[in-house]
Amino acid sequence: MSFDIFRVDWITVDSIIIIALILILIAVKVVKHLTRWRHSFTNEKIHQSKFNGNLPSLNSQKIKVNYWSCIQTDDIKKNQLPYLLILRTKRKSRLLHALIEGIVSYGMNVIDVKLEILIKERTENDILEDLSELIHSILNYIDQETNKNYLILTLREKRVNTLINEADCKLQIVINPKFSQMNSNALISNLSSNSNYHLLISEYSLKFIKSRWYRHIIKNNQEFSSNLTLIQKSTHKFKHYETLLFGALMELII
Repeated sequence: MSFDIFRVDWITVDSIIIIALILILIAVKVVKHLTRWRHSFTNEKIHQSKFNGNLPSLNSQKIKVNYWSCIQTDDIKKNQLPYLLILRTKRKSRLLHALIEGIVSYGMNVIDVKLEILIKERTENDILEDLSELIHSILNYIDQETNKNYLILTLREKRVNTLINEADCKLQIVINPKFSQMNSNALISNLSSNSNYHLLISEYSLKFIKSRWYRHIIKNNQEFSSNLTLIQKSTHKFKHYETLLFGALMELII
C-alpha cells in the first residue's frame, strides 16, 4: 500500500509540532529558572549552625521562632564587625540565600531567623519588646563575650513585624517592605528622623509597572537621600540587578 502524502492531515501534524515546541520552550524556561540560583553555599569556608525551636530564655506569647541559624566563615575575626540579623516570616528566597553568601564571604556573622507572628491584629509596637528579647537571647546564646551591637535586614516584610528602635541596633535595612498607606507614611517619617533606618526599594514591582513605594515617594516629593536608596530599572525580585543590590547593601553595612 503506497503512502499518499496528500491525504495526511497536515493541520493536525502542525498543531502537534507547535504544541511540542511550546512545551519544550516552557521546559527550558523552567530549567533556567531552577538552575539560575545555587541551592547551597559554594564558598567552602562558610559553615552554618542550625537550631530548631524557641530559645529557653525566650518567653513570648506573641512571637515564635520556627528555626534559626548562625552563618560564619572560618576566617571570621570575632568582635570586628557586628552581627547581621535577618528577620523573616516567610521561606528564604534564593535571592536572600545569595545575599547571605556574599555578606558572610566578606567576613560578617549572619544570623537568619524564621519567625511566626502569633497575634493577628497588631500595631507597630505590639511585638517590638519581644523581638528585642529574642535578639539578645540569640546573641547571648552564640557568644557571651561579644559586644551586643547588631544590624537588621528584612526583605519584603511588613513594617510592623520587624522595625526596632533601640541603641544596640546600629542600622536597620528594610528592602521592599509590604506597602500600605499608613505604614508608608510612618516609615518615611522614621527615615527623616532617625539615621539608623534605611529603606531600599526597586523602581518597578513588575516590568513596566512602577512599584507602589516608588509612586508614593515621588508623589510626596521625597528625595532619594542617604536614608533612601532606589535600585533603578529593577523589579521587586531584583532579577539581573542582584549585583547592584549587593553593592548597595555592602556600602551601607561596612
